[in-house]
Amino acid sequence: MVSAVGNDRESTWREVLAGSSGAAPITAFPAATWPTRFACEVKDFQLDERAVDEQHRPFLNRPSTFGVQAALEALQD
Repeated sequence: MVSAVGNDRESTWREVLAGSSGAAPITAFPAATWPTRFACEVKDFQLDERAVDEQHRPFLNRPSTFGVQAALEALQD
């Protein structure tokens, strides 16, 4: 599981139980001209090197890497 409060199942669940919010100022792009300047961004995410061959990584966008990582975690469970 990849979310704004954790990059794996354990950390996400721990933060959900603690009542943490993933909302924070937007850092992924300049948001000064937008009416809303906060979002629930995924932070400090690195796709596991075992998830995808290096030759295929350039073809994955950021949201796709979240899904691949979550699928890898589910298969390991």
